[in-house]
Amino acid sequence: MVQVEVITKTRQTKGISTLVKARSVTTEDIIIHIFCNVDDRLGAVKKVPQARLYPSEVVTIGILFALKGGHFRAFYRWLSRDFDQLFGGLSDRTALARPLRDQQGYSDCLLAQPSLLNVADNYPIECCFQCAKDVAHSK
Repeated sequence: MVQVEVITKTRQTKGISTLVKARSVTTEDIIIHIFCNVDDRLGAVKKVPQARLYPSEVVTIGILFALKGGHFRAFYRWLSRDFDQLFGGLSDRTALARPLRDQQGYSDCLLAQPSLLNVADNYPIECCFQCAKDVAHSK
């Protein structure tokens, strides 16, 4: 289990400054925070009667997989070993992969609207440098 210690502020008492630490943030806290944000943003998306997990739980698992990276098999072993109780009992690995694929569209509503600051530029840097060299040589 990963624990992250967060230093919140520096407190000055009689000219002596001390660091005040917040409680450790565990992986479970992070998963719960992600789930709460996803559930609030998805709203009242209905669960399919045959499904074991709600769409917000599936999208949360998808976000965790994207953040953790690696292979899905290793990710599933980690999730089922350490955090099975958070999701009310996970189904087997292949049965979880299908709803992840099906609920992938709901992640679009979690994305920010494109703006000047959050649009990634995919123009190759080599082309930029080559254009700059061409301009420099033409002068």
